[in-house]
Amino acid sequence: MNIFALIALSFPTLAGPLSEARHPVNSGSDASHSVFSTQNAQDEPDTDSKDKKSKNKKKDKNKNKKATSETESSTEVDSSQDQNSRPQAPQLAQQKTKINIPKGYLILTSPVPSDVYIDHKIVGKTPLNLPLDIGEHSVRISTRGYTPFVRKVVIEPGQSLELQADMSANEGSVEFQSPAPGAKVILDRKPAAILPIRLTDVTTGTHRYVITAPGHEPYKGTFSFSNGQNLYFYSELESSAGLASITSRPEGSSVYFNTIEEEVGLTPLKLESLEPAPYKVLIRQRGYSSVIREMDTSLGDKGDLKAKLPKKGGRIHFKTNLSNAEVYVHGFMIGKGKRVRTPSLEKGLYELEIRADNMKPATTSLNIENGESYRFKTTLSEKDGGVPSNITEVPPLTARWYFWAGIGGAAVAGGTSSFLLYKSLQPEPQESGDVPVTLP
Repeated sequence: MNIFALIALSFPTLAGPLSEARHPVNSGSDASHSVFSTQNAQDEPDTDSKDKKSKNKKKDKNKNKKATSETESSTEVDSSQDQNSRPQAPQLAQQKTKINIPKGYLILTSPVPSDVYIDHKIVGKTPLNLPLDIGEHSVRISTRGYTPFVRKVVIEPGQSLELQADMSANEGSVEFQSPAPGAKVILDRKPAAILPIRLTDVTTGTHRYVITAPGHEPYKGTFSFSNGQNLYFYSELESSAGLASITSRPEGSSVYFNTIEEEVGLTPLKLESLEPAPYKVLIRQRGYSSVIREMDTSLGDKGDLKAKLPKKGGRIHFKTNLSNAEVYVHGFMIGKGKRVRTPSLEKGLYELEIRADNMKPATTSLNIENGESYRFKTTLSEKDGGVPSNITEVPPLTARWYFWAGIGGAAVAGGTSSFLLYKSLQPEPQESGDVPVTLP
């Protein structure tokens, strides 16, 4: 008989409340069990009953501990079942996936301790046991007083490749290399040499070099060389695609590409995302004559313009028969409409063209002289028509006959008036026989 039965027989009136108090004990709660035990000790004066209750109390504790252990175990099982039943995608996203990249080993030795370059980067000195990714690699072993050892190796997964550098004595060298196609080096303003190249006739002292390649920015550098040195310069040139530099004298000049309708910026101007294409560039500033230059970046080369704006120049006036006519000077769209006047342009020969949609273009050439002004009248004809478009230069006012006729008439009238005025200002001549006498 357990403790609950004994208490129920001794205190019938407590049977109901005590049976309700048993549920917290089964839950494994030590606090509920402690309160329950304290309450039993206060209500039971008999010693034998106390011993029996003490034994039963220990049994209940063991049962409660067992029940608690089973409950916790059940809770862990349920929790694991819940986790297994959940979608696994979020957990996989949080885990860091480790990818084992196959590698091999390269074992390098040389007659003397030497610098080791793998894929053009120094990685240590010989002797060297180096793990490498599988595939092809460039190996360079170099030290002072010995000819550099250069090889290409292919690393296989799990392979250990041994390489003994065969090096002979030398008096020094300078080697240049670049991955850019068509790369060349210019050393001390000597003729350009195609890369890769190893020079063995470099003199002691300081030297300057420039490495160039089509479509790339040049790289400039200096180095000091002494007898026995083996120098290595590997240059990954920066692509010049999209780059442009425009400078002018004076600075602060406005820059336009292909059309006068939109200003690109002010000089000195540097651009980094220019579309590869040919450009007509106009550079202008108040108080100076404008210049038009060509800049072609079609092949990925950097655009580079330098211009000096002259003070003097000439202007062109155009009169067309269409409001949508476009006027081009040297390929640059200088204006639109029936009347177009150019800014002052530097002295030189220009191609002139007037275009309009569905019309035949009109073209001519003009040699601009300093201080001159030129006028052209243009009549554009439809493409489907048989009449060609026409552009003619209008003679200046000084070249027209009526201008000079007016000037001549004005000169004759002015001469007559001057003669009459001269005559009116002359003194009357004295009569013959009279002798002028001056009185005191």
